Amino acid sequence: LYEKPANRFVAAFIGAPSMNFLEGKLVQDNGLVFVGEAGVRVRMPDERAQRYAKSVGAEVTFGFRPEHVALEGSETLPLKVKAVEPLGPHTLLVGTVGSAPFTAQMQAHVRADPDDMVTVPLNLANMHLFDKVTGAVI
Repeated sequence: LYEKPANRFVAAFIGAPSMNFLEGKLVQDNGLVFVGEAGVRVRMPDERAQRYAKSVGAEVTFGFRPEHVALEGSETLPLKVKAVEPLGPHTLLVGTVGSAPFTAQMQAHVRADPDDMVTVPLNLANMHLFDKVTGAVI
């Protein structure tokens, strides 16, 4: 249920902090790309291209758990920090991507302050796409 949720409800219900969700559209632009508000663009992993191809043009929800941030990655999100929560082995950066709430679990000694813009690298092996209307996993 945690690693492969069947729908958005289950994905949101399991895990703490909860999964992050960004609303947008899946488009074809030199590969499959998720495009969300405020210019957020995330290129989908090549190994998922065939699976997601039938959803090009659809309104979707991009799901990403806070702990699936990478140390570095080619795909990133711009996070406007609202709060910093040092928790010992890691630090939570709580803020927004566009207007959507977003939490990123970062390394323990990350340097960030409220109102900072931070680039969050993504580990897309763990991302999810959900149909915006039905909530079902794509």
